[in-house]
Amino acid sequence: MDNASPAGNSVAVEALLRLHRLTGSSVYYDKVARTLQAVAQLTGQYPTAFGHLLGVLDMYLSPSQEIAVVGSTDDPGTQALLALVLTHYLPRHVIALAESEDDEAVDEFELLEDRFQVNGRPTAYVCENFTCRLPVNEPAALAEQLGIA
Repeated sequence: MDNASPAGNSVAVEALLRLHRLTGSSVYYDKVARTLQAVAQLTGQYPTAFGHLLGVLDMYLSPSQEIAVVGSTDDPGTQALLALVLTHYLPRHVIALAESEDDEAVDEFELLEDRFQVNGRPTAYVCENFTCRLPVNEPAALAEQLGIA
């Protein structure tokens, strides 16, 4: 159960759900589903005892939104795209960053697969269940896709 600080189990389940949304691995998703199902009756009976876990449940039941950013971390354009995402409260989103042509990151995270810079500029992709909208280079366009414009 969660108190003033989230319980370790709640944090672990959230981490597994975020890993699923970054990697696409069903192994993580299955563990999240089994854990949430195991405590479903308790969370229904004592919701105030499971605040953080109920937030994870909300993320689990909501459409998955992922953000992939491709560009050099030293590039002001990459920094602007990241700043936009990181300065807004987006609790159900996951974000992955890769340097251009970072094969190791692409191998680790399905979210980064087939994501490239467009016109040689830092690029952001807003995806839902790994299906992405058109890539964008400008923070204003990214804000519009995220619904925070």
